[in-house]
Amino acid sequence: MLQALWEDIGPPEGPSRSSWWNPLLFPFYVSCLSVVIASVAGLLSLWKKSNSTTSRSASSTENDHVQGGYLQAHTSRFGGTREFTFAFARWVGSVALAWVSVVAFVFRQPDSVQRINPSLLECIAYIYASLLCTLAFGLPKLSSVILKHSTFVYSVSFLVYAYRDLLPLVTYDHFPLDATDGSYLWIKISLLGFLTVIIPLLTPRKYVPVDPHKPMSTPNPEQTASWISLLTYSYANPVIKAAAETSHLSPAQLPPLADTDASKTITEHAYPIVDRFSGGGQRHLFFNLLHVHWRMFALFIPMLITEVAAGFAAPLGINRVLNYLEKGRDNSTLRPGFWVAWLFLGPTVNSLLRNWYQYLNDRMAVRIESLLTQLMLEHTLLARFKASTSGKDDDEEESEDTQNTTGRINTLITMDIDNIVSGTDFLNPFFKVPLQIIVSLLFLYTLLGWSAFVGFGVMLITLPLPGYIASLSSNINRNKMKATEARVEVVVEALNALRMIKLFGWEEKIASKVSSKREVELGWMWKQRSLQITSSIATFCMSSAIMLGTYTAHTVLMKEELSAAKVFATMSVFSNLRDHVQTVFYFFTSTIQAKVSLDRVDDFLRNAETVTDKNMSIPTGITAFLQEEDTRIGFRKALFSWSENIEEPHVYKLRIGDDIQFKNGSLNLIVGPTGSGKTSMLMALLGEMYFTPLAQDSWFSLPRKGKVAYVSQESWIQNDTVRSNILFGSPFDQTRYDKVIRQCALYKDLSSFSAGDMTEVGERGLTLSGGQKARITFARAVYSSAEILLLDDILAALDAHTSKAIIDTCIKGDLLRGRTVILVTHNSSLMTKADCVISIDTNGNAHVISNSIDGKLLLTTMKEVDDSLSSLEPEVPKESDDSDGKLVDAEEVEKGIVSWKAIRLFLFHLGGKHPLTFLAIVLAGIISTDLSTTFQTWFMGYWGAQYDTHHPSEVSVWKYVSIYAAILFISVIFYCFAFLFYVTGILRASREIHKLLLTSVLTTTLRWVDKTPVSRIITRCTRDISSVDGSLAILCWAVTETALSLFNKLLIIVLVNPMSLIPGIFIAIIGYYTAQLYLKAKLPINREMSTAKAPVLSHLHASIFGLVSIRAYGAQDAFKLESRDKIDNYTRMARVSFILDRWMGVRIDALSAFLSSSLAAFLLYRRTTNVTTGGLSLTLSLEICSYTLTTIDLFNHFQIRSNSLERILAYLERPEHEPQSTQSGVPPAAWPTSGELRVDKLSAQYSANGPRVLHELTFNIQSGERVGIVGRTGSGKSSLTLSLLRCIITEGDIYYDGINTKDLNLDALRSNITIIPQVPELLSGTIRKNLDPFDQYNDETLNSALRDSGLFALQSDMRDEARITLESQVASGGNNLSVGQRQIIALARAIVRRSKLLILDEATSAIDYKTDALIQEALRRQVASDTTVITIAHRLQTIMDADKILVLDGGHLIEFDSPKALIRKKGGMFRSLVDASSDKEVLYSIAEGKVLK
Repeated sequence: MLQALWEDIGPPEGPSRSSWWNPLLFPFYVSCLSVVIASVAGLLSLWKKSNSTTSRSASSTENDHVQGGYLQAHTSRFGGTREFTFAFARWVGSVALAWVSVVAFVFRQPDSVQRINPSLLECIAYIYASLLCTLAFGLPKLSSVILKHSTFVYSVSFLVYAYRDLLPLVTYDHFPLDATDGSYLWIKISLLGFLTVIIPLLTPRKYVPVDPHKPMSTPNPEQTASWISLLTYSYANPVIKAAAETSHLSPAQLPPLADTDASKTITEHAYPIVDRFSGGGQRHLFFNLLHVHWRMFALFIPMLITEVAAGFAAPLGINRVLNYLEKGRDNSTLRPGFWVAWLFLGPTVNSLLRNWYQYLNDRMAVRIESLLTQLMLEHTLLARFKASTSGKDDDEEESEDTQNTTGRINTLITMDIDNIVSGTDFLNPFFKVPLQIIVSLLFLYTLLGWSAFVGFGVMLITLPLPGYIASLSSNINRNKMKATEARVEVVVEALNALRMIKLFGWEEKIASKVSSKREVELGWMWKQRSLQITSSIATFCMSSAIMLGTYTAHTVLMKEELSAAKVFATMSVFSNLRDHVQTVFYFFTSTIQAKVSLDRVDDFLRNAETVTDKNMSIPTGITAFLQEEDTRIGFRKALFSWSENIEEPHVYKLRIGDDIQFKNGSLNLIVGPTGSGKTSMLMALLGEMYFTPLAQDSWFSLPRKGKVAYVSQESWIQNDTVRSNILFGSPFDQTRYDKVIRQCALYKDLSSFSAGDMTEVGERGLTLSGGQKARITFARAVYSSAEILLLDDILAALDAHTSKAIIDTCIKGDLLRGRTVILVTHNSSLMTKADCVISIDTNGNAHVISNSIDGKLLLTTMKEVDDSLSSLEPEVPKESDDSDGKLVDAEEVEKGIVSWKAIRLFLFHLGGKHPLTFLAIVLAGIISTDLSTTFQTWFMGYWGAQYDTHHPSEVSVWKYVSIYAAILFISVIFYCFAFLFYVTGILRASREIHKLLLTSVLTTTLRWVDKTPVSRIITRCTRDISSVDGSLAILCWAVTETALSLFNKLLIIVLVNPMSLIPGIFIAIIGYYTAQLYLKAKLPINREMSTAKAPVLSHLHASIFGLVSIRAYGAQDAFKLESRDKIDNYTRMARVSFILDRWMGVRIDALSAFLSSSLAAFLLYRRTTNVTTGGLSLTLSLEICSYTLTTIDLFNHFQIRSNSLERILAYLERPEHEPQSTQSGVPPAAWPTSGELRVDKLSAQYSANGPRVLHELTFNIQSGERVGIVGRTGSGKSSLTLSLLRCIITEGDIYYDGINTKDLNLDALRSNITIIPQVPELLSGTIRKNLDPFDQYNDETLNSALRDSGLFALQSDMRDEARITLESQVASGGNNLSVGQRQIIALARAIVRRSKLLILDEATSAIDYKTDALIQEALRRQVASDTTVITIAHRLQTIMDADKILVLDGGHLIEFDSPKALIRKKGGMFRSLVDASSDKEVLYSIAEGKVLK
């Protein structure tokens, strides 16, 4: 082929030299084309400028004046000294080349026969190119465009000379065609190489910002790196160096995120395609993502084609080297040195292409992850979290389109998006591998003839097998993901209700419930792993059958011999073919998982119900919404429900029969009994409920032009400082802020905080009392500029004095004057101060009441004594003295390599009770498999050697085929046994590690729960457990398998050819050093990646819990921006992590290629080596190199994945754990027989180094007594109840029914004490499930508890279909019930338990007075006489008829006696509290026994 081409070109002399097709004229042609293109571009530019009046002014201000002289100014225009230096070097090189070409032309002897002088035209081309370089050097702004033209001219010229004068140097028969130019030729070629290769590769690229008006102050090095730096990833060297010089690489040492990878850039580009709210999202998510990245996929195709072609460089090189060893120079055109260089350059080019493809794919994957995460977060902000459920039984499988639960979203945003990201490389199995198989077939055909088609036929026969396995894998993965989602939902719900679970002593039962879900998940995991081994065996058998069929056809049918060159070259191809088939199975699995996850995410994005959906059927002609300029607030003839299907049973309906309008700029009240729908009316105004028109003129309206503020009954607090919670994104105004603090009665609270308003309040405000949370969220609304304030019963959590102060100074004060306030309340004193009162009855019928008879009647029904004392939520002392107010500890990140303790956690649980025996069996199986596989290679060489010593007719082909098949069968048996045995260990380890983690979390202290965001715990239970189940377990197997295989092969090769030990040791040393540098940087970055993921999830959970508030305030944009910042922080580390992978890959591949070519050179120039031995040494040495690299790579990834083990281990060791149960701590079977309680010198504190919150309390409570606990906020009331349950650190003794609680197991103690917290926590499911979550009681008991809790009395006037029954559904967190209804359900749950000690901690604070009175009466009648009841109440009436009153102040016991005795005590604290009440006469009468409640 080469000979024919040279004949076409012809010798230097002759007519062809003057031909217009002379290659030396190509640079001149390109120069002419460049002139034409530049001229057209210049004319177009002038035409555009003439039509634009602003371009000139913009360009005149583009560059700022630079001080320091012309040279410095000129240098800065290039981007810096480095860029200027390369531009200057390019200019010098171009001038030198033009000068050399002119000199060569002048001193060249002219040829008389030439019609066209190529040298002259070549000089013109070089002069033109040098002028372009000069112009570019003088005009930096246009340099990038100009230099493209000059580089193109030089590149064409260099290729011409390379073909004419460099390529002949590696042949035996040809010489340089332009040798007559003498030294000028090599000078020109050197200068062309300098201008074409060196300068373009080394010149830094110019930073081009995404937004020219907002460029990055410090661009990412990737954006300015030269091409050689990009291809070798050398721009990551500063990160590698920084990691090597420090013990832990911190995020601050990483380069900034490129603006091209910023979430804002990605979403702006992709949302019009993928987001249905931005005009896209009409097709499946896969096609939308394909549309977004179509340019990238178009680039991937030619890259993969080139990579596949380059991948056959090594087999071709081996074949040519062995052929040269066999036949010498016979029929060889190219020198052996060419093939030595080929064995280096071919694999190196292949490596560069493969790593560049992977780099682009990784970048795309990170962008897709960023896009989908942001998209999920934004859709979550729009999602309608249904407050009612479908009515399914608990054990009935839910359809995928049911309610948008937190667990489902958490699974989608973690596991499903991870699966999608892992499946982005789908071109590998669907394009690259088929192409590799086709090229492999062609390559085998050139060596083995048509027998290669026999192997191809075998492949076609076995081809349906991957498809069948893929279909099975799809179903199994889908079911496995459902099982995982079910487990995660239970875990998330348990973690959100962890405080309730601990107070009730339900840890073991919840752990058992989660474990049952886990067992289902592990069952599907077993099927998944079994299918994986089936896939591996099928891969091995398919590739072996193809190879066996090909060799059999070649020897039996074609009667050909198997020479050394054929055997070793084709075995290399067959080895690659086996890897290709394995790649197909591997990527099929990940692609199928990605497809399942894509479907799930697509279903959520396209079908999840949102508040913006037009999901309400509105007949034509009805105006559902008023015009934007209409300022009316209210409803007309409308019906609202929590379900789209209003005929669904037990669906609450809010009915507005006529016209209800709130008064603008005034105080409006919404009143009614508990459960009537007061909160629902606010939700209806906010558009959170389904709207059904009742007439043609129906409408509802809440103008948003002047902004809206909303305060929910369950105060929504962010995990931030007090000030940030109040400001909520509003600009800080010191004067207004101080006034808000005073009017919302927060001044005294902030003074008691260690860092004032800069104190962190914990996740969901766990460190605040209920009153503090209510006042902070109220302050947020007051501070905002909203014209309309929707307040949901904020006064229920406040004591009488605080309520009165807020009403007088704030609600009727100057900050709310002129603003529309709509307040849900039970407070009767506000009736006379309101301008409009809306009443809702128990059936959900709303109407406006007047200030006449209806108002007076309502006033009597809702009358209550303003005698409240304390806040709703337990007081948590402000124990920290730190001035920064930090509560949540920063998540710790391990340093250095993964500890042996973390790895041991996994390895020892693999074997259960006999870990060493388990590991010995697995190792024996792997070694046996590898030895049999190695024996196959030896046997093939032995088979081929028979043709050297025997006539082909004497070689029994079927004998060797049979033996080879037997060896394959034995290998399969060993592999199956070892892997399946290992899978049993994986399941065992997964089960035990999950159990340990769950137990550790469930048995931790409440203080640790307060300091640890739930998102971190969820990450451990989802992402990290998923890593242990999947990639970590498989990597552990792969590392062990490849390391043992490497050792076996090295041992055998050393025995066969000791010289092969040299490259093995060399590559091991260099590879180890490179791996250490890589690992030193990679491990901390991956740890920081895991840490950076938690804030994204935490932000998601905070958004879900405060969804209504966020939408009411219109703060979605602020939350979107915050999520972008958190996603960008994660993306920044993910990009660096993937770049480090490529940095490692290129260098290790280059080492491998260098050693392969070195060994080939040794074999070629040391001709004493036997051909067979040399071929075997070369092939197996390449395998050793490959296995060494694979082992290092797998070990690095195993270390990285072991980060999950570190994070899990940290939770097993570091959290403060409560005492474990012991046999001695089990109480007698009949205990407790009474509710007697004796406390002796009880002191308590929340942490070991915190202040005491209780100080040596001593008191006795007789069995059956009803005791009320009173005291102002912070006096220690709730701390006392937590001490009784041993939830905090205590000193002293507590005797419950004669037994010291210190001697009892915690589960025994807490399961025999029932506490009703002020903020009840409910589980999703039915009312039955909440009353009896573990199926211990019958319906009669449960209904009796509902009756005694006051629910039936409350619902006496309700329609039957609206009543709450045992089968009524409860949404996650009880969101479909009012807080009052939730308190009633919690009270019923306490009654069901029938404990001898019942603690009510503000249990009826959100219930109206009438219902509260019914509940208190029911408790007196229904609770057993020997049951002790301790009540903390915000209404003095509730506890005035108690047997005793316990008065606390500052953690000290001040008074303890009967109410009658205490009110007679002059100067007593309790008497002063009663005297301060507005209804003290009634309270005195109750205490004296003269008035019955």
